[in-house]
Amino acid sequence: MTASNFWVAVLVVGLNFSCAVKHATVDPQVGPFGTTEVALQHWPELDDHGQLVHLQLAIERQLAWFDSQNKDLVWRFGQEAYSREDMRGSLRLFQQALNKHGLSEQLVEEIQRDFRLFKMTVDPTSKVLVTGYHSPVYEGSLKPSGEYRFPLYRLPNDLIRIDADAFAPEILKKGDRLVRGIVYGRYDAEHKSVLPYYTRRQIDLEHALAGRELEIVYLSSYIDVFLFHVQGGGFVKLAEGGYLKVNYAGKNGWPYRSIGRVLVDEGLVPEKDISIPAIKAHFARVPDDEMRVCLINQSYVFYEWDGTIHETVDLSHYPHGVLGFPVTPKRSIATDKRLFPGGALAWISSKQRHLDGSATPFSGFVIDQDTGGAIEDAHVDFFLGAGVEAERDAGLLMDDNGQVYFLVAKKAAVDRLVKP
Repeated sequence: MTASNFWVAVLVVGLNFSCAVKHATVDPQVGPFGTTEVALQHWPELDDHGQLVHLQLAIERQLAWFDSQNKDLVWRFGQEAYSREDMRGSLRLFQQALNKHGLSEQLVEEIQRDFRLFKMTVDPTSKVLVTGYHSPVYEGSLKPSGEYRFPLYRLPNDLIRIDADAFAPEILKKGDRLVRGIVYGRYDAEHKSVLPYYTRRQIDLEHALAGRELEIVYLSSYIDVFLFHVQGGGFVKLAEGGYLKVNYAGKNGWPYRSIGRVLVDEGLVPEKDISIPAIKAHFARVPDDEMRVCLINQSYVFYEWDGTIHETVDLSHYPHGVLGFPVTPKRSIATDKRLFPGGALAWISSKQRHLDGSATPFSGFVIDQDTGGAIEDAHVDFFLGAGVEAERDAGLLMDDNGQVYFLVAKKAAVDRLVKP
């Protein structure tokens, strides 16, 4: 896949529904199937350009998650199977070495001695598409007005989820294709039938949810609402003061369609220039296109809010990943959970593109703690944080030549750690 094709495929880099599947099921027993063990002489340098304190926080959160999980869960890397205790012990061993040596050569030496390395090899070339995502911070108000008139909605009570996998294959088979996963809809009591849920057009143009008191907060521009939906959750800086945090609660089930693709196909933005800034600039020049183009994407996201207004935005407020706790800036990644179960320690190597077209290499230790609706196969999404800088970098991060390696401790090393 070329860089320009991918940008158009998911609107722009970083807008790929990460943090938008918060209630997905993580089943470590299904994989991953796309990893190959790497002999020590072929290991990368394992350089780390991130903040130590963020790595320590991500590890602490991950260890707490392991403590809450079923003991019978199984992770698979290469030809090996690992238990929950193996995975927890592996991360504790890494934590112990990190606390002792920091991000140093001594840390790498201990890793080389005590760990096995598994390269992500879903793609035959072993290349990984690395993109970025962030938590948006947009301005809004709790009350509608001429300035703030575009709402974010709570999850409607008539939205239902149908588990297609619970039905016999011959029941939910469309032509030669078997319907799989979750199907979303709404129950029509009058006709005693299930219909597709309302589309973006029906909700935002025809006001299908009006009068139901589902509005949480109102934003000042429709593209902000749209980008909020793509990211899944985030923050609103209130005109009344403070910050409101909303989390993903559900979606309408309609497929995502790239508005970047629409703008390119209509000749409104050159394919080589497609990006968040380019899309916003076009809408600023042609305001009538903002709603028209966004409504082409019928996918829609709903939110939940606990009623709290925060004074500031800090790490404890960041959006929850698929494992149920906050993701950590530049230490959490999102992967395809059909292939890569959550919780594994990994090392990533990629390049951050900049506005001037240059790119800066980066690498570091991360933990697989999230997923997303557009994260499939050899595609990894890198969480960059919240706010303007994170949004900019997420919109520019696209590297189809990235590398990802999972690290799992040798069982003998874990045994040494857990023995009294």
